[in-house]
Amino acid sequence: MAELQVRMPALSATMEDALVLSWLVAPGDVVRSGQPLAEVSTDKVDMELESPYDGTVDRILVPEGERADLGAPLLVLTSDEEDLLGGLDLDGDAEEPAATPAPSPAAAPAPTAAPPAAPAAAPAATPAAIVTSPLVRRLARERGIDLHTVTGTGSRGQITRADLEAAAAGGSAPSAAATPPAAPSAASSAGSAGSSPGNASRRRAIRAATARTTVRSAQIPQFTLYRRIDAGRVNERREGRSWSTELARALAAALWRHPECNAVWDEAQETVVPLPGVRVGIAVDTPDGLVVVAVDDPDAVAPAQADAAVRAAVDRGRNGRIVPEDMQHVSTTISNLGGLGVDRFNALLVPPQPTILSVGRIVESPVVVDGHVRVRPMMEVGLTVDHRVADGADGARFLETFVQRLEG
Repeated sequence: MAELQVRMPALSATMEDALVLSWLVAPGDVVRSGQPLAEVSTDKVDMELESPYDGTVDRILVPEGERADLGAPLLVLTSDEEDLLGGLDLDGDAEEPAATPAPSPAAAPAPTAAPPAAPAAAPAATPAAIVTSPLVRRLARERGIDLHTVTGTGSRGQITRADLEAAAAGGSAPSAAATPPAAPSAASSAGSAGSSPGNASRRRAIRAATARTTVRSAQIPQFTLYRRIDAGRVNERREGRSWSTELARALAAALWRHPECNAVWDEAQETVVPLPGVRVGIAVDTPDGLVVVAVDDPDAVAPAQADAAVRAAVDRGRNGRIVPEDMQHVSTTISNLGGLGVDRFNALLVPPQPTILSVGRIVESPVVVDGHVRVRPMMEVGLTVDHRVADGADGARFLETFVQRLEG
């Protein structure tokens, strides 16, 4: 019999540690690969940690209510050596220690410091050929879908839930029918979270995570550029699509047009590093705090398909069903407080994202159109930019393209 350590996996690209909320197994329990072992919280989302091995729980190393660093041992399993070797995929296609959403609400964005390297451990099953989230892996297992037969359409080639839905439907493209939309407020991507008893310790963790993120943000030289936009033109062609979708599509198109604003600052190398794709994050208000969910290239697909993806992402955020893929590699974020009556505000950067867009409410205002005063529905947006990545003129050109795309 061999002793195998199950270690804390990376549940997001920026994760440094996680809180063990509860253990779902006890010493002496026999577990199978893929079986949930514990519920953990990354200050962004609560997840179920799945076992990467078959075996018997020997001892638990981290008690409930304590935090564990990335790569830290969590519990020890005993397993037959032959079973272990038989379960490993020497070609690199075996599954990773996975995490799937628990039913608890999501939390605020966590700090974006690079995670420390995980210490060397017992052999772990880590995917090399398949890039996807733990949730997609679990759904694929439940539906009997071989992920090797699914083509990923994410910005980094990852297999998304929409890809899995398309494969289950026989290969058709993701559509609004594949992911039933939520109904965000016409003027706000966040909406009103309302009141909820919540969990006191989770709320404290959220505030601590927000504090760390904003302290890091305050250390970045950043500036904000403001523009007024004729929302009437957008509304005339929305055709029922959410405002979040229209904003996200215009923002993504502007980022592709201005790659100098789709890059991050590498502190160690003191250089600007371009991002490989465009992912637009949407800030969503929840009873337990703020969470950002992201969508891939919303301007690169049909408007209806983009709307389905945006609504589904916002719905996951509101209902605490987000997965690590929702929060990784975000290019920029839309923060919309218009639905809460805010006219204009300065949104802080979420490191390492180089930009963030603030959106105010729509107000009937007098404007000059062709030499005549007209009353038009106007809204004000603010683009905050990391000055290490881009200059004021870069931001102004980027914002101009965004406005033209939105109004055009």
